[in-house]
Amino acid sequence: RFYIDNIEIKVVSYGDLKLQAPKNVVVTPTDTTAEVVWDKVNSAETYVVEYTSTCDACGQDVWKPLPVTSETEATLAATTELKAEIEGLAFETEYSVRVKALAGDVVSEYSEPVVFKTLAEIKKLKTPKDVVVAAGVATVDLTFPLVTKATDYEVYNGETKLTSSFTEAEKVIYLTVSGLEAKTAYNLQLKAVAPGSDMEASDLTEAIAVTTGEISAYVSAGCEYKPTSLTAQWPDW
Repeated sequence: RFYIDNIEIKVVSYGDLKLQAPKNVVVTPTDTTAEVVWDKVNSAETYVVEYTSTCDACGQDVWKPLPVTSETEATLAATTELKAEIEGLAFETEYSVRVKALAGDVVSEYSEPVVFKTLAEIKKLKTPKDVVVAAGVATVDLTFPLVTKATDYEVYNGETKLTSSFTEAEKVIYLTVSGLEAKTAYNLQLKAVAPGSDMEASDLTEAIAVTTGEISAYVSAGCEYKPTSLTAQWPDW
């Protein structure tokens, strides 16, 4: 014998729901990206953003939903936010963008297409963003998305450049700042650089406040975690 309690069944019906097309779509382009924002649509659950270049397919508009997975294929992407970023655009190229709203299987009309043109190549690296921080006793780990065309990264505390090293995997940078004092507050700033190239270093990030950890009493007392020698004595038989 068994019992089942607290069963809750929800039935969602969209009935005669009609969604309005998103309005006030605004695009802010750089040389290779474009940020798209729009107004909220009542009852919408998600939004889909698509863009096209007039040079696609011999002059025929080919709308690409985000994110594009290759030059010719795209995967439909819905976002719950009221903004999206298009990446991998060509310099000084004209594009159009449109947005539609969704609620279950109900889909709105597309917004009016907005035409924009990317800028000429910007010879300056982008500032690192979305930095995640993890503090150790004498180190701080910084994790953030790779900056395109950057070959190195520099970390500062005030005007003092700190010792750091990094690895990259799957377009994510894993950077470790070393040689820090324990139980000490730092205001770290990070920038992307590309020595030997024609790319200007990025601006510094906003200061990241972090405090290193405290050395445990066992370590600070000078004790060892492992024995460095072993003496054994056996009786004479």
